[in-house]
This record gives sequence, C-alpha cells and structure tokens, in this order.
Amino acid sequence: MNSTLSGSTILIVDSDVKRSRLLKTSLQKDPDSDYSFIEKGTCSAAIELLQTVSVNAIFLAESLSDSRALTSIAAICGIAHCQELPIFVTVEAEEPETVTPLLKAGASFCFSSANISSSLLQQLVRHALVTSDARQVQVAHKNITLNIQLEERLRLAFEAARMGYWEWDIPTDRMRWRYQAEEIFGIQDEQFNGTMDAVLALIHPEDQRRVRQILHTSLETGEDYKFEFRVSDNSRRIRWLTSNGRTFFDQNGNPLLMIGVLRDVTERVITGLNLSASQQLNQAILDSLPEHIAVLDKTGKIMAINKAWQDFALANGIGPEELHGTIGTNYLDVCEAATGDCSEEAAIVCDGIRSVLKGIVDHFRLEYPCHSPTEQRWFLLQVTPLVHIGGGVVVSHLNITERRKIEAQMGALLSEAQRARESAENANRAKDEFIAQITHDLRSPLSAVLGWAKVLKNKKANEQIREEAIQAIIESAEKQTNLIEDLLDISRVAAGQLRLDVVPVSLSAVIRSAMDVMQPACDAKGIDCTTELATDADAVTGDPVRLEQVIWNLVSNAVKFTPNKGKVKVRLERADPYVRITVNDTGCGIKPEHLPFIFERYWQPDSFSGKRKGGLGLGLSLVKYIVELHGGTVAVESEGENKGATFIVNLPYRAVRLQPREDILPLATNSNVAEDIEPDLFLESVMSSSALEGIEVVVVDDEPSARELVAEILRQHGATVKKAESAATAFDLITEGERVPDLLVSDISMPDEDGYMLIRKIRNLPRSKGGAIPAVALTAFGRMEDRVRALSAGFQMHLPKPVEPAELALVAANLTNREIKTLVN
Repeated sequence: MNSTLSGSTILIVDSDVKRSRLLKTSLQKDPDSDYSFIEKGTCSAAIELLQTVSVNAIFLAESLSDSRALTSIAAICGIAHCQELPIFVTVEAEEPETVTPLLKAGASFCFSSANISSSLLQQLVRHALVTSDARQVQVAHKNITLNIQLEERLRLAFEAARMGYWEWDIPTDRMRWRYQAEEIFGIQDEQFNGTMDAVLALIHPEDQRRVRQILHTSLETGEDYKFEFRVSDNSRRIRWLTSNGRTFFDQNGNPLLMIGVLRDVTERVITGLNLSASQQLNQAILDSLPEHIAVLDKTGKIMAINKAWQDFALANGIGPEELHGTIGTNYLDVCEAATGDCSEEAAIVCDGIRSVLKGIVDHFRLEYPCHSPTEQRWFLLQVTPLVHIGGGVVVSHLNITERRKIEAQMGALLSEAQRARESAENANRAKDEFIAQITHDLRSPLSAVLGWAKVLKNKKANEQIREEAIQAIIESAEKQTNLIEDLLDISRVAAGQLRLDVVPVSLSAVIRSAMDVMQPACDAKGIDCTTELATDADAVTGDPVRLEQVIWNLVSNAVKFTPNKGKVKVRLERADPYVRITVNDTGCGIKPEHLPFIFERYWQPDSFSGKRKGGLGLGLSLVKYIVELHGGTVAVESEGENKGATFIVNLPYRAVRLQPREDILPLATNSNVAEDIEPDLFLESVMSSSALEGIEVVVVDDEPSARELVAEILRQHGATVKKAESAATAFDLITEGERVPDLLVSDISMPDEDGYMLIRKIRNLPRSKGGAIPAVALTAFGRMEDRVRALSAGFQMHLPKPVEPAELALVAANLTNREIKTLVN
C-alpha cells in the first residue's frame, strides 16, 4: 500500500445519494488505497466543514441544490489550505462548453460517472493524490523558508519601531518575551520570576489598578485591549509604554493564551504633554480675547474656536450639539451656503479667506453689518495667515457696534461743532460788522450834535440858524438815544430780563400810531403805505409800548428795503386762535439762503455783500423775542430777490373785549386827548418852573458837561444847586454845610470812588449829618440788575442817561415831597 495514499480523506459533495455511493464503492475497490470518506449534500455544508477540517481530495457534483460547480469551486479555492487540493467534478456530459470553464476555474478532472471505469477512476485519484502531496511538500518547504524570512523581518521591524512582543500562558502563568520586550519593560532576568504578578509589580503604582482591570475584562469577555501605563527603570526615570493585544480561549471557553505588543512611547507622551500644555496655553489665550476667533486649516475646515465664538453661537440660536460639531466643519462651505440679509457679505468673506489661503493677499479685513432682531450690530472681520505651521488662517470677528455708535456720535458732534464753529464765525463776523456799524451810527448823530453846538457858539448865527441848530441837536440826540435803547433792549433779551407791562391793548391804535411815525419816511420815498384793519381782530392782551416797537420795526424795515414809488401794506385780521398782523412790501426781497438768518442778532440781509442799508441789525431779533414773550410767532416769506417780502406776526386773541387803558401815552385810544404829545413835552406841561424852589441839591459827576447839564435842569425848576466833581467833594458838601441838603443826584461811574461807595458812606451817617438824604442815581447803565444794584446800595431812584429834564424835575419833586403844580386842572 502506498504510504501517500494511506489515510487519505476524500470529501464527496453530491446531493445524489446513489451516485455518491457508486463513487465511494469504486474507490474502495482499489487495493493500494485506504481512503476515508466524508459526504455532504450541499456546497454550504462542505464549505463550513472545510473551515475546520482538512481533506486530501474533493469530488464535486456539477449541480447542487444550493450552487453550481463553478461557484462551488471558487468558494473552495477561497479557503487557504484548499487551494492545492485536487477537485474532481462529475458532469452529465463531457462537452467542451461544460468542461472548459470548470478546468479554468480550478477543477483537476471532469468526468461522467456513466462513461468511466472503476480502474480508470482509481488511477486518476492515485495520480492526483501523489502529485498534490508533492506540491504540498514544496509549499511547506516554501512556507518554512518564508516563515524564517518573515521572522527576521519581524525582528528588524520590532527593533526599528522599538516594539516588543510578549505571551502569557495563562494555565501555567508563564510570561515569554520576544523582540526586546524585556529591555523595553526594563526587566532583568535575575529580578524576574516570569509571572504576570511580577510584571504588574513593575508598573507604576498609580496605573496598576487600571491595568489589572483592563486585563481582567479581556479575560472575561475576550475583548481586544489597549492601554497606556508607566514604568520606572533602575535610574527611577519614568517611562511611558503602550500595550495592545488579544486573549485566546479553548473549546470550552477557558482562557489559554494572551498575547500583546509592547512599545515605548515616552517621547511621544512627553511631546504630547508639552503640546497639550502649549495647546491649553494657546486656547487660554484665545479664550481671553473678546474677538470671535476660529482657526482654519488650508482647506477651510475649522480646527479650533475660542470661548467668545462659542458664546456668540449659543446666544444666536446654535444648540450645544450643533456647536459641538463645529470642529471639522468647512467654514468656506458655510459662507457659500449663507442666505438672507448677510449673504452678500458672506460671499465677500469667503473670497477674502480664499485669497489669503492662496497667498494672493497677506491679510484681509472687512467691516460688515450683522443685525439681530433687537439690535443693529457691526463686526470687523480680519483674516491672518498661519505661515509657519502648515498653512491655514486665523479668522476673527470683533463686535464694533459700540465703536460705530461712538463714531456716529463723534461724527454728529463734529458736524455740530463745525456748524457751531461756522455759526460762531458768522456771529463774530456779524459782531465785527455790528461794532463797525454802531461806531458809525453812534458817531453820526454825535457829529451833528457837536457840529451844530459849535454853530450855536458862534455869535454870528441868526435866530433861524439857531432854531435849526437846536432842532438838529434834538433829533440827533433822540436818534442816538434810540440806538442806545435798542442796545439796552438786546442786552435785556440776552439776560432774559426784558419785562412786559401787560394790559388790554387796541392793536388798531398801536398800528395807526406806528404808521403815523413812519408816514414822513414813506412820503420822502414816495411809498404807498396803506393799512387794512379788521374790527374783529383788534383786542389782544400785551404791552402796548413793546407791540408798537414790533410794528414800527417791521414797517421801518419794509420802508428801508423798498425802492422809491414802492408799496407797503399792513394788514390786521383774525386767524383763529390768533390775531394776525401782516406787513408786506414790494422791496428787494430776500434770497432763499438768507431766510434762516433773518431773525438773528447783528445780521442784515445784505451783510453777505457788504452793502448795508443802515441800522444795527437788532430790530428783527427784538421783534421775534417780543412776539414770543406775548405767546405768539413771527415768520417771513419771500419768493426771492427783487420779489418783496412778507412778515407775519400771530398773537393770541383775547376772547373778551376789554376797554383799553387811556393812561398809556401816546398809545391810549383813538381819541384826541394827549394823542400827539411827546412824553417830555407832556411832563413839561404839568411841571411849574418854580416846582423845586427852596430845594438845595448836591450834584456830583466827574464829567463837567454832564454835571452842568443836570445842575441847569434843576436850577430852571427853582432849585439851589451845589456841584461836586468827585464823591469825596460831595461827601464834604453834605456833612460840612450849615444844614443837610434836600437831595443828592450822583453819577455812578466815577474814578477813585464811585457812586455806590459814596451812598454807602452817607447811609452810615446819622440822620442829623445827612444819613437819610434822598438820593438819585444817574448812570449810562440801564439794565435791570443795574437798577437793582443802585436801589440796594441806598439810592431811592435810578435814572438812565441821557436824562430827560422834566423826568428829573418830577423825580426830584417827588423825593422832596414837593407839590406838583400842573397846568391841567
């Protein structure tokens, strides 16, 4: 019997039991063989068997219930130890189209059981088994050679990778080490007894419990394991090792063998720890910054974000899970997919990041809006390249909303400051022009006064010239007085101290009175000046003097800017709930750009061109202030240059018509009583030339002309006057005379010692020495605070310069308790 054939196992895979029996009978008749047979009816059963059992040859039916021969051959040849086995395929017919594909697939011989003899079949099987055995010997030799080569390669690989291999024979508790595992672990033969406990004792105490638990889990469950742990060598230097492996079990589920690979990862761990510390430091730095920061790799994927980015995302609707998935998201894709209000900015951001990543630009910056439902927000985007760490960029978004608000506020403040500066420059220019004009306007009447005074001094002047001179002096002085009154009024306006004497007033009477004053000026220019006064709009409550000042200023302004033969019309009408006064002219009109400045102080419509019409530019500002004090409004309209102008005054209408006061002169009523009497002439008419007879008055003023004028006025009314050029002289006249004078008339502004100091010294005297002498203050300062200061200092009366003669005489009479002898009974 051939030893090669002895004990050979043949697998018969055929669902036809009869054919399978005939095949087995034919082979058993071979005297040179001693075969054992295994029979399977399906391909799947055969494949399952071959996974764990080795056979020497396979007989395979062409057609099985679960597979065809071609498929079965491929499945068998897919098993490693079956690739060299002889495979015999029984076919129905030995046709080329059937046999050829089977032989190509791996079949050794194809035959029909009906066409082959037992002896031929026996020979074919013997030859195949012998040939297969020889090939297997060659393969085994080749495998041994390959194993030796593989072992050498493994050793070299383990050494190069500083890795070792170990096995633990669990039943005997013996450890076996290969490929420098002892060196890696730090084991010395004389100190190691080869047990697992001895190995575990070498592990760092803090890691032992964890390692034992991992090994125990693998022994219990069969799970592969991997763990990292520390050991210390003889120099007590800590080293980090990693081990991963698997546990094998017997057929009863008992653990037999545990294998593992050991590696020294000390350098990696130390590097990792250093890197981790560096990363933690970098992350801490990033988290400390207020900007929303993301670090992108060179493809645009997010590698890291800081706390500000996370907080902003959470505050704007991003959930924790979605935020957790931010790392690894491609930021460029997010920008490209953006929709809504910010999609355009997102596209610009995407292009900017790509430009930095490609090196086209070294930096990108963009300010963009990103508004929430409750807030208008602005951000500053900056993209900076990571040049030295493999590419990528840092993207930061800084919330600059507060900065933008501050910039807007600063811009508004700057614009406001620029407007204020321009306004101040205009005001200063207007004041300069005003000073130049007031110098001219005050000098002109003063020049006339001085000139005519010199004419009067010349004794050659006849009576007619003397009369003309006196009239010119009076008119010039009154003109200068009016200018000064305007200045005082504007000063009171600036101080908020312009007061109204409010009474029931007939506006028609006020308008007629103002028109009477302006009629000579209209006649001189040939201007047709008319009025249209509605009877149902006559009654208001106000200050008649100030209201006449309003009408006079408006009409005077209209006459001034209307050329010869022009027209001026004043209209009074009801415009509920107001009474409306309209002053219209056909004059030069007002440019549109000048309209906003009409009611400003020191400004005139022609001030931009330098061609002034005269005046100080105060009248219209006073008009506005007086009208507003009455609770009304004033406005101006003009279609442009050379198209005239219309001023409109609205005053609150008094619902109940009251009888106007008749003691207000010269604006009382439409009657003829005292209608045309000037105030100083009226006072002269009720004062006797001897009203102050027997009164001794001390007059003190450092200006000789002013001192002499006051003394002459008082002497004309019968008073005895003592003159003093200083406060000290006046004090001596009061205290050192035989008797105390009856009255003191003192200037305020004097050198060395002013009027306030003089009256305080006098009031400190006893009555017998003049401490109670009546006193009148004369001053060019006519403000309310000047009047209060004079009265507080000790004066009984305050009269502004230039003094009205009759008013001074009347005050002197009242203070000395003299009876006023009138001409009207």
